[in-house]
Amino acid sequence: EDRVRGKAQPTFFFESSHDPLWTATSKGYSGDAIRRAGGRNIFDDMPWTWGQISWELVLQRDPDVIFVAHGDAANLASRTGWDRLKAVKAGRVHVVPKEAFIYPTPRLADGIELAARLLHETH
Repeated sequence: EDRVRGKAQPTFFFESSHDPLWTATSKGYSGDAIRRAGGRNIFDDMPWTWGQISWELVLQRDPDVIFVAHGDAANLASRTGWDRLKAVKAGRVHVVPKEAFIYPTPRLADGIELAARLLHETH
């Protein structure tokens, strides 16, 4: 189990758009912000900073936490296999303001703080 400063390092999926499905690795500022907050990106083995991925790959990698940073989160539950994901079962799917993650501005500091709270909350 990966640890950061003595805390468990939960895995996460960062969804920046849904159609097509895009995400970020920790090689770029969005994923790096969540990594700095203590998360381990399920797509950090990918060679890109931002990339399009398949829903099936998200299902296979089964993250502990999901961050959704777009305005169309209404249909998430209709995705095939949605209810089987660890993050869904644990109630750890979070719609976050895209301004705190998508843009390289000082608001990334807000994103790091928000991600840290959401990654390490206890149920």
